[in-house]
Order: sequence, then C-alpha cells, then structure tokens
Amino acid sequence: MTKRATDGAAENTREQIQTVALELFSTQGFDGTALQQIADRLGVTKAALYYHFKTKDDLLAAIVEPMFSDVEAALDFPQPGEHHRLQRRRLRLENFVDSMLRHRQVLGFLSRDLAVLSHPVIGPRGQAIQDRLSAAIAGSDLSLANRIKVSFAMSGLQGAIVGNSTATAEELRATILDSTNAVLRSVGRDISAKARVSA
Repeated sequence: MTKRATDGAAENTREQIQTVALELFSTQGFDGTALQQIADRLGVTKAALYYHFKTKDDLLAAIVEPMFSDVEAALDFPQPGEHHRLQRRRLRLENFVDSMLRHRQVLGFLSRDLAVLSHPVIGPRGQAIQDRLSAAIAGSDLSLANRIKVSFAMSGLQGAIVGNSTATAEELRATILDSTNAVLRSVGRDISAKARVSA
C-alpha cells in the first residue's frame, strides 16, 4: 500500500471514529461515554482508537474544531472597510447562520450536553466567539438592555436550528435571519437614538 493510500485510510478511520463518537456523545453525553464504547461500536480495539486519539479530550477537540474554525472564518469576513457597516453586519450574520447550519449535529450535541460547554476545549473559545459575534453584529458598547436583546437573538437562533432538526437548512435560513434581524434592528434603532441625543 502506498503512503498516500495509507494516509487516506487513516483519515477515513479518524472520520469514522469522530462520527461514532459524536453519535454517542449526543445520546449519552460526553462524560457518559467511554472510549471503550466507541471502540466497541467500531469493532476495533481500544489500542487502535488510541493510535488516532490519545484521549477523549483530543477526540472532542477534533469534533468541534471544524465548527469553531468555520464560525471564526465567518466572523472574519468581510474585513472592516470593505462594505458599509450595516451591510458588513448583515453579511457576518448570514455567514454565521450558514456556518451553524453546516454544523447542526455538533451544535445539537453542545446544546443538549450543557456540562461540556465549560470544558477547557470548548468554554474559552466558545465564549470568545460569542463576544466577537456580539461585537460584529451589534457593536461592543451596548447597554444592558441591548446586551440582553443580542443574547436573546443569538440563543433563539441556535435554539431554532437545534429544535427543528427535521427542517432543511433552506427552510430554516430565511426565517432565522428575518427573526434575528428584527431583534437587531431594535438594538440599532436604540443606538442611533442615543447617538442623536448625545450629538
């Protein structure tokens, strides 16, 4: 077997491990799933599993990395100055929603297993993304009321994706964007009104 074929087989095995692990994490919870259970489901030895992932934390990191990377890329585009502020906000929100829809299964696991949100692999990076998202779509200097509105919009957005698992991404996208934008327009109006008063 060539090195390329061997590398391809190893990558395929890693993907299979992640798929099975995500299924078990989603139904049993991260803490409730042992590496031995994953190995048994795959029909391999635990040693074979360790060849690809040294710890369960390494496996968790590999599962969530594509979603985190995708979301961070969504928030990086477009760059400041490329578009008007409101257009930039709209594009970032659309990119964020699209990335969440692409990673619905991982998002569902994280939403159902709330304990794992404080895990070192997820907690700090997830919070940093939330902070960046809030600043990107609503600004960083928000009143308490507007911070609550933004939190409400973001929680509702994720809840709508997770809670409507039988709907297609296309069916969800437009309604989620309309609903989220309705809340954010309220935030924008409040910011504009305060700016006029202080001017």
